Amino acid sequence: MEHNENLHRFQRYYTVLEPWLNKPRVKGYTFLILSIFTSAFFLFFAVRPTLNTIINLRRQISDSMDVDAKLTQKINALSQIQAQYEIIKPDLPLLSQVLPPVSDVAGLVQQMEKTSSDNQLALSAVQFSDVSLVGERQKKDAASGLVPVSFQITEAGDYAKIVNFIESIKKLSRLISIENVNFDSASSSPAATIRMNAYYYQSGKATSQ
Repeated sequence: MEHNENLHRFQRYYTVLEPWLNKPRVKGYTFLILSIFTSAFFLFFAVRPTLNTIINLRRQISDSMDVDAKLTQKINALSQIQAQYEIIKPDLPLLSQVLPPVSDVAGLVQQMEKTSSDNQLALSAVQFSDVSLVGERQKKDAASGLVPVSFQITEAGDYAKIVNFIESIKKLSRLISIENVNFDSASSSPAATIRMNAYYYQSGKATSQ
């Protein structure tokens, strides 16, 4: 029953619209509109891959620009580091003398012998403690990387020459701190035991003597 009513209603609408739809102008507009919608429908699917490609390319270009900007920043930072390195480059050999990369006990003994001889003193004893062996790592100051080499020497000579020796130690190229000076007043000849720390720089990598 309901189906018949719908069919009857459709036939009535068609009867009313049929004369209007049969007009040449209406037919032309209808064909034109259908053609436009059909073309737009197929054009959308035809252009869609190209649009996706354009979007992906723009995203890649944006990413490339970000990478290029970061690379430029790194290059500028490296250029600044290089400029600073060129400024301090002439002083690097002196820095290696002040803070050698290894304990260099042999070189330290030679410095003590020469300084003693220059001040007309007799170096009678040299004793080191906690000296690193090859490949061993020593405790260092976490912030500075400095590692102390503790040692003591015994010098024989008069008081004035021992004082001059101590002043000469302060002027050596290597960083050495004097911890204690003990004069032996009981000995027949003046003598002093001097306890010192020499330092070297230990980087993050293992160092060898």
